[in-house]
Amino acid sequence: MEPHQSRRELLDSWRMRVNAAERAFKEAAVAATAALERCDCTAGAGDLHALQQAQKRESVALEEYTNVLKIFHELVVHGKMPPDTPMSKR
Repeated sequence: MEPHQSRRELLDSWRMRVNAAERAFKEAAVAATAALERCDCTAGAGDLHALQQAQKRESVALEEYTNVLKIFHELVVHGKMPPDTPMSKR
């Protein structure tokens, strides 16, 4: 946290990160679902590869969302500074 950054600004910043990560995860989940719906018994290698890539993006997005949400939770509930703030090193 910058010396002039208030707790409110820090919370707002992390709330925006949570919202962005949630949106990214939801978009990746929709894309993975669409890729899965395109795959059937006759799906070719291209469709299966697209499904695999979409599911990987969904997994990465979910992991990011979970991590950001945990950090935000620790900040709000326990007052623990996020790892990328100078105040957290105290």
